[in-house]
Amino acid sequence: MYKKIEDELFFFVFGISSEAERDKKIRVCINKAYRDMCRTIRYKYTIDEISKANLDPEKNKWKGDKEAFLVNIKNLINTNVEMLNDKYDVNIFDEWHENLINQMMGNGKNGKDIFNTDFTLGVGHSQKWVNMTLKYMYIMGILPKNIKEVMHIPIDSYILNAAKAGKGDKIYDSFDVKGLGIVSDIKTWSKIDDYKKYLGFQKSVRTECGNMMPIEWERLAWMAEATRRSVEEK
Repeated sequence: MYKKIEDELFFFVFGISSEAERDKKIRVCINKAYRDMCRTIRYKYTIDEISKANLDPEKNKWKGDKEAFLVNIKNLINTNVEMLNDKYDVNIFDEWHENLINQMMGNGKNGKDIFNTDFTLGVGHSQKWVNMTLKYMYIMGILPKNIKEVMHIPIDSYILNAAKAGKGDKIYDSFDVKGLGIVSDIKTWSKIDDYKKYLGFQKSVRTECGNMMPIEWERLAWMAEATRRSVEEK
């Protein structure tokens, strides 16, 4: 009974069977993570403009360039994720992560013609794409054992706000999770352009979480902050 419910929830959230092959699950995680962060990407043309572009050579070329760009980035993430194993300690993981982010931003510069002239694929968007991919893999239970203890948490406005709440203060009363007392000079996640500043935040989270895995704190903190905002908006 419970297995049936679990399988139905898995399919509802991820759109595939819980029995699917690992490589297919990874691809689903990468695609779902992209959808989480793409709303703040400033592409040269909107979806509506492209849908009417059948007779426009420039827009049709742009559409092809965008699709090629996304395939390249997804393959890059997939290749790097497949490298992860239980031998990755915190320092090796941090190095792996920075190398991947740099490769993604390099691809972003190569594909700059698909973006608005004032936009580049920076640390903010890249970390969200990678970290959400790993978070979904964690939820699916397909991450190497040690990675969940050293992985970075996805940074967004909810997490930035939850992290700066006092260490003894609940983020929201109905959730048993507290703030970390981290006052960061990161104001907007999508505009993070300095990897050292980004990594400094991740290291602060690791320290302040103590014996709790950062990804577990993030899971509870995100839900608490989302609930708080929802209640206050009503």
